[in-house]
Amino acid sequence: MGNFLVDPIYLQVDLLLILWTLGIAANGVWLLFQKKNLKAAVTEFWGKENFLFGNWAENNRKKLGPPLFLTMALLVQFGILVLNSLAKETWPQAVHSVGLVVSHLVGVCFILKIVFATKYSGRQLLAAWPAYFILRWTFVNNHNLWIMIGILVLLAAKDIPFRKYLKIFLCTGAGEMALIFVGVAAGVLSVGREVWSDGRVRFSVGYGHPNLLAVYLLALVVMYVCYKGIERLKVYDFVIIAAVFVFCDKVPVSRGSSIALVLLFVGLAVAKLWPTLFRQKWVPFVVSVLPAAGFAVSYFAAKFYDPSNPIWEKLNNLFTGRIFLASNALHGSPMRIAGQMLSDRFYVDNVYVYWWIVGGPVASLIVWGAFCVLLWKLAKNGHTAELICGMMFVAHGIMEQQILWPIVDVLIWLLAGVFYRSKTEEFPTFAENPLTATEKGEEK
Repeated sequence: MGNFLVDPIYLQVDLLLILWTLGIAANGVWLLFQKKNLKAAVTEFWGKENFLFGNWAENNRKKLGPPLFLTMALLVQFGILVLNSLAKETWPQAVHSVGLVVSHLVGVCFILKIVFATKYSGRQLLAAWPAYFILRWTFVNNHNLWIMIGILVLLAAKDIPFRKYLKIFLCTGAGEMALIFVGVAAGVLSVGREVWSDGRVRFSVGYGHPNLLAVYLLALVVMYVCYKGIERLKVYDFVIIAAVFVFCDKVPVSRGSSIALVLLFVGLAVAKLWPTLFRQKWVPFVVSVLPAAGFAVSYFAAKFYDPSNPIWEKLNNLFTGRIFLASNALHGSPMRIAGQMLSDRFYVDNVYVYWWIVGGPVASLIVWGAFCVLLWKLAKNGHTAELICGMMFVAHGIMEQQILWPIVDVLIWLLAGVFYRSKTEEFPTFAENPLTATEKGEEK
């Protein structure tokens, strides 16, 4: 009990697995008892959505689901952007206490949302439940909190008004980062200054590492782009992206996020100037293999890196030593099929190599396979803004780990459509808001 009070996530993920499993079994037994025919019960269980443990209080549970998801997402965002800032050095006890409350509330929200406030069919659960079973197993071995939270967020993101909530999420995220900047300007929080041996001076402006500052700003830009969409982007929007790039390049001096912003800017400009390009029939086939290609390039670069080869050394310098770090970790870590903790002797910026080591081959197949399907669906449905952001994150993953963090890569929300096997025409997006006709009118 003491461990649960201090670090509740482990019991929470176990409790979710137990309740989710019992709910699925209870629905099967209830349908069999109701239909009194195995074939009829299986047919309804497979094809019709029902709440777990029966459809009692159906309307109230349906209304409760989206607010639970939003509350969970905002609490996670607060935990990352505020509690994970240098505020924990200024007010360590207060931040620790608030963090514990936030952790418990997040657990309550995702259990209530996934188990009691979401409808499922057997078809939808065919991929989601086994994926959760495996990914939870790897989490128990690797202890990566933020990736596990990202998995819980995407599982809770079923039947959510994505566009409406993205707007709220963008505003609160910008406000929380502004609050940290104000704290730094007022001298309450440390500016976070690093001087490197090559003479570079890097600032984290209230965050623990310069790369964190840059990746959080990149996350806000992605939310902004996904909310606006290609058609509504104006010249001033490109000016904003360029300004964030200059800031990331000059203040935190973050190469990964700076390059990602350049790729995003170029991709959006091409889509704006040549709108038919991403509607070509070959596009879904090409973009859908990019996550697998990102993994293959990262893995084999780390596997065959040779410091005595001048070509490898030039590539390693281009990626600021990341190939060397990934190679050391890959060769120095035994293969664990169900994941493991990364030794303190190693540090890996590349998310593909990192996840291969700490998640294992099965979890890597699940995650990168899901991203392949996500890009395929976005391309098939013509959701160009989200598609470009997704391709940018594939490239960004070669330089950083945060593509799997729930508030950095907001496309994680859309992975619910992959894990719950949404049909192409029904696939969730930030461009289409799954609300009623009345609510759509209000949204406009």
